[in-house]
Amino acid sequence: MTPRPTLAERRRARLQAVYAIICRRYQETGYGVTLREVQRDMGFNSANTASYWINRLLLTGLIANDYATHRSLRPVVLGYATVQGREYSISPVGAW
Repeated sequence: MTPRPTLAERRRARLQAVYAIICRRYQETGYGVTLREVQRDMGFNSANTASYWINRLLLTGLIANDYATHRSLRPVVLGYATVQGREYSISPVGAW
């Protein structure tokens, strides 16, 4: 029987999942996501729940938000790396 993940592990996994959605959408479309898109993609019942996780990512510096524009939630990109012919963005990972 495997041990149940701790609260900290579950929170870290949720934070990483929200971050992954923001990064994936930004790379696919070239623009940021909305609060409602995060809510829908994560299956949250409330926009406040999505807002809570987005604010945590903003505080850690993993994403940025320009409050004066629409669709401004985007990952903070430090650079790019090419691995086996594919280009990947390099973002801060020490915040986990």
